Amino acid sequence: MIHLHFSRWRKLLIALAIIGFLFAVCQILPSENNGKPHLETLESASDVPLIIWWTPLVEGGYESRRICDLSNICRFTTKRDKLGDAGAILFYGSNVKTDDFPLPRLPHHIWALIHEESPRNVPFMPYNDWLQHFNFTSTFSRNSNVPLTTYYLTNVENLTCPTYTIPIGEKSRYKDHALVLFIQSDCDTMSGRDDYVKELMNYIKVDSFGTCLKNRNLPDRLQKLQHDYLNNLYAPELLKFIGRYKFVISYENGVCEDYITEKFWRPLIAGSIPIYYGSPSIKDWSPNEKSFIDVRDFKSPESLAMYLKELDADDRAYNSYLNHKYNMLQPITNKRLLNDLNMRKTAMHNGDLFQSFECAVCSHVHDLKKRKSESLMASERHYQCAHDPVYPSMYAKVSNYDDWYSIMNIGKCKARILDTLFRRNKNYTNEDFTNILNKELSLGKC
Repeated sequence: MIHLHFSRWRKLLIALAIIGFLFAVCQILPSENNGKPHLETLESASDVPLIIWWTPLVEGGYESRRICDLSNICRFTTKRDKLGDAGAILFYGSNVKTDDFPLPRLPHHIWALIHEESPRNVPFMPYNDWLQHFNFTSTFSRNSNVPLTTYYLTNVENLTCPTYTIPIGEKSRYKDHALVLFIQSDCDTMSGRDDYVKELMNYIKVDSFGTCLKNRNLPDRLQKLQHDYLNNLYAPELLKFIGRYKFVISYENGVCEDYITEKFWRPLIAGSIPIYYGSPSIKDWSPNEKSFIDVRDFKSPESLAMYLKELDADDRAYNSYLNHKYNMLQPITNKRLLNDLNMRKTAMHNGDLFQSFECAVCSHVHDLKKRKSESLMASERHYQCAHDPVYPSMYAKVSNYDDWYSIMNIGKCKARILDTLFRRNKNYTNEDFTNILNKELSLGKC
């Protein structure tokens, strides 16, 4: 009995020791919140930078507090009356107004720009006079601080997954389909898209859905998706429909290095061959060396049509473009693409583009504070778009060249005016900006 009593006490002491050890460990380890420290702990350890969205993304204001990279914490707001306390100002390119900037700019203010679009709607975007005033950028260019080059590709598995891939023999049996699919409702682009496709139609049959060059109606089930296009870029119904075509016209609305949208990735996911025009560096991002047909490789739409017909008649040659679907051992050979997707998966905050941008800027602000250094300025390398309209080789003259040439030159003029006003570092009105622009136009400087 004495031995049993002693044994129980020994077990109790051991249990207390284990509990004490675990308690001590828990004081050292990060607490809950996905392995991140509590906000209160970080707030007491250092000042928390305030970051303002100058171009609000949502109506009704925005307030947030977030831990980034497990250690950096920042506050985010849309309240402009906090400008004096802010360490960084965020701008969304599509919502920027030429008369609305936080001036005078304080010496410690970091300006950060995110813009995933081409210059179609913001024609002053590609110019150094404008870009040099930003310390931090997130664009499609690989040279920006947070590149969005593969943003429109959700993951590598979508490229290799055969879910929507239809065998070549079955595709050939769709006699009611043309060889080539074109779905576009954004017409009159600065890349001459409509003009090129219109000329191509003279030499090969193209099923054109959407507003531009329309010659067929989408099935009812797909017409409903058009009302909410951006949220249905990869809808299963749409991918199934695309997969029935051998070739899909994947033609961007502007020509910029690394500017690659869903137009390129979608047919690859669906198991069709993209006919691509857009980024001059597209081959750097293709799954394999031979995964798409580059419009630049052909002297005219006629020569392109001849090549498409040759592929249509040769199943083996056609399937050679679909190694990302049929090669089980090494479906994707492009290491740059694979590395970029892996890095983006790590950097993307909850899969949200803008929260990821916020966290990248937050980390940048903290890093500058630790190193006690100044932030660098951006340049045209952070955006890399052609200043003048660029088109592929075709017989006909592009119908809107003069219009887009004028629009981009006015954009260049606007960038120069913004540079002047930013350097004055005084607030100005829309009337001020318009008066200067009209004067430049009257003097023939735009």
